[in-house]
Amino acid sequence: MTDRLLTSEELHRLTDDAYLTASELHALTGRKQRPAQVQWLRDNRWRFAVDADGGARVLRDYWRRKLLDDAPTMQTRIEPDFGAVRELRAKRVA
Repeated sequence: MTDRLLTSEELHRLTDDAYLTASELHALTGRKQRPAQVQWLRDNRWRFAVDADGGARVLRDYWRRKLLDDAPTMQTRIEPDFGAVRELRAKRVA
């Protein structure tokens, strides 16, 4: 392997692949307009950068990690909140 500088086209391709595309951002946020996407990302506490055009830049690797970390696993068991049920019954009786 020889050490060489990347061409501008190679560098552009590498950086483009590193970030979500416009359609992927739209799918993630449910918003088409850039300012609305940025607001959604802020509201949902996602890490991102804003480019010179005001568009959100989300790293693809971060997106993958975030989705995997937020996804429930097969070992995760969600228990119902029986205390809330008791409170509702108590309110109905009273």
